[in-house]
Amino acid sequence: MLDSGTAVDAGASVDAGQVTNHYVVSDLIAPLNNTQARELGLDLTGDGVVDNQLGTIFATLAVQGLDVATDVHDSVIDGTSINLLAVTGAGSVRGFTGVNPMPAACVGSTCGLHLDGGATFSALDGGTTLTGGVDAGTLLTTSVDATLPLQLRMLGSSPIVVRLRLARARLTGLSADGITSGVLAGAVTQGEIDTVLYPALVSSYAAKISRDCVPVPPNCGCAASSSGAALLGLFDAPPRDCVVTVDELRTNSLWQALFAPDVMLPDGTMALSLGLGITAVKASFVEP
Repeated sequence: MLDSGTAVDAGASVDAGQVTNHYVVSDLIAPLNNTQARELGLDLTGDGVVDNQLGTIFATLAVQGLDVATDVHDSVIDGTSINLLAVTGAGSVRGFTGVNPMPAACVGSTCGLHLDGGATFSALDGGTTLTGGVDAGTLLTTSVDATLPLQLRMLGSSPIVVRLRLARARLTGLSADGITSGVLAGAVTQGEIDTVLYPALVSSYAAKISRDCVPVPPNCGCAASSSGAALLGLFDAPPRDCVVTVDELRTNSLWQALFAPDVMLPDGTMALSLGLGITAVKASFVEP
């Protein structure tokens, strides 16, 4: 149970007699292999199967030398991805994206200054409340179709915010000072894959192609065995123009197989499951 006997900080509120502790995510952990993908996923549909298809994709990209995990982690440390959580002793969770950390995340090359447990933030883009309970020190939510905004950066892209549907959380080691480990999970709709995820990947790929290649068709002048050469080989459909586009990702047979939706939302929409590990520390913010 949350430590309701601890003094409430300036950013805490009281909800139906329960102290609400506020946190900032201090690490986002993307899976590096299929075992971790299962460990960092949750059962989103109640069928007894762990859902984390996008996490499995991240693991596949890691094998191909495209390191999602490091970028996801680094984006938390340098403050380009700020995710805030409000957690009650009754077992509910609500997520927000954050801005304006005080102190600032970085001073020069030193980053993570906003993760010392005493920082304040402005909270934006709140999701719905995930409801559940606490048992043996672990909070597990069971909401049917709650939403959770999640900000992350992948493969050198600009930070993106996806709104997870069927959102669930499993949090352990809860105290007023932090969360020692946890999982945030949910499903990304095809619309968000097309309009948010694919453009972020294309932006990242363009930077790698520009770094590794001289983009003059048809040979593209890529350094041997470089990331840029691999990306163009995978995705630059004939006639080759040395550019990877959103349409090329969307119609690529490998990508269609990898990004195939695997869970159904209550409205019948198919979506792609995602689970990431987290830790969190105390934070102060006002819930919008």
